[in-house]
Parts: sequence; structure tokens; C-alpha cells
Amino acid sequence: MSVTPLSYAVREYSSRLGYTQKKIAELSGYSEAYMSRIQNGLSSPNNPSVLDRLAHALQLSGHEKAALIDAARISQRCIQLPPDPGVRGYILFYLLRDVFNNLGLEDLTQIESICRKFDKKEILMET
Repeated sequence: MSVTPLSYAVREYSSRLGYTQKKIAELSGYSEAYMSRIQNGLSSPNNPSVLDRLAHALQLSGHEKAALIDAARISQRCIQLPPDPGVRGYILFYLLRDVFNNLGLEDLTQIESICRKFDKKEILMET
């Protein structure tokens, strides 16, 4: 099992309602196996119709649905580089990829702080 922001959010919202994977599958129109993959972090759909159906099944408010969509966006395992990151940009992504699993909480907090100085978008999920 891999915990992603999306898998965590779906599990939290469903447990709040007392819903099982089977119940969410029935209400959303997806298979129980698909719900299992989402809740176990093995699938992170970013398709608006999938997220709409999940939000409806989980009876989410507008703010909660926005948080679910944000969770799905940041749960994607593939990161697309900007059109022209430059040589230093490529090198930085390469280095981060290679050392990511060895970074501690303090390292990640520092990197996050630096990134937030440049990215003013609010992440709706609680961290």
C-alpha cells in the first residue's frame, strides 16, 4: 500500500461516512477493485468525471471537492517539466529524483519552504 494525498483523502472522507470500498464503488459506479486501487495509492485518477463521481459518492462540499481535486493533482506520479527548463533545471530535477528517498523531514521542509516562496497557489489539503 502506498499512501498518496488522494488515497488518504478518499479514506478519510469515506470513514467519516462509515462507507466501505464496496459502498463507494456502488455510489460512484466504479468497481470495488478500482476503489481499492485508489484507496491503496495504486491509482491516482486525475480525470474530472472520475473525481466528480467520487465527490458525489462521498457527499463532499464544494471546498472538500476542491481539496479532492487538488489531492488528485499532487498524487500524480509523473511530473511534467516546463517547456524549456534550461540545463540547470534538468540537472536539478535529475538530482532531486536521485536523492529524494534519502531526504529527511527537515530537508523536505526546507525545500517546501523555498518552493512556496515562488508558488503562491494554495494547496487545499491539510498537511
